[in-house]
Amino acid sequence: MNFRNLLVVVSRLDCIGIPMMRIGVAIVFWWVGALKSIHSHSQSTAPDR
Repeated sequence: MNFRNLLVVVSRLDCIGIPMMRIGVAIVFWWVGALKSIHSHSQSTAPDR
């Protein structure tokens, strides 16, 4: 893999990176909300730190 191919890959990743970061942040927030709803539904376990 030479330097020009690496630059092309990096530029493509830069174009894709922003939407992927937004999707990742949205997935993280959805996952945290789902975990909080699960914790609120089952309070028999130990409380969070």
